Amino acid sequence: MSNGTNPPKKRGCLFYGCLSVAIVSLVLVLMLCVGFYFAKRKITQLINDYTDTTPQPIESVTYPPPERAALQSRLETFKAAVDKHEPQAELVLNATDLNVLIGENPDLKGKLFVELDDDQVKGKVAMPLPDIGPFRLKGRYLNGAASLRVALDGGKLNVRVNTVEVRGKALPGPIMTELKKNNLAESVAQNPNQARELEKFNSIEVKDSKVIIHGK
Repeated sequence: MSNGTNPPKKRGCLFYGCLSVAIVSLVLVLMLCVGFYFAKRKITQLINDYTDTTPQPIESVTYPPPERAALQSRLETFKAAVDKHEPQAELVLNATDLNVLIGENPDLKGKLFVELDDDQVKGKVAMPLPDIGPFRLKGRYLNGAASLRVALDGGKLNVRVNTVEVRGKALPGPIMTELKKNNLAESVAQNPNQARELEKFNSIEVKDSKVIIHGK
């Protein structure tokens, strides 16, 4: 069990790997859409309009040791049930659970904060950007918020964007149209380790502001 002195155990795709993949994919698809719809001479202006040189503040959440231990117990109980192929294996996580786990991941800490709103995942991001193709983005940040729909359908994780705001501004309509066509978790199926993790689950859904995961 994790406590105030022991470092948390690393988790796989289930808890934050897929979130990370979706966010990175969102950034990549966004930049590709920008390049597709706008002349090169406008790209620099758009980068200046929609990215920043510093990250926006991102909230962090921690549990007191007893609550963190209780969360760890639920995670381990669910994992044991899934490993035994118990058909009733179920894990329910709220937004605070997710944010605690995100805060323990050095790749996402300070870069992502999530909210669960009925059947949507809403994320606030402050992502450092790499250079992507012709886009000189290193040293700049994508500061924004997005709402996503997440589901596991036929063993395939499906993450679709509903809305995106960057620096408090909605993205242009043509870019949003293209973004909505993409499954942001497409690359998960192409990663053997992540695909194997997902094969353990019968369903993942966001319902009543909770993430509900059922084992096979």
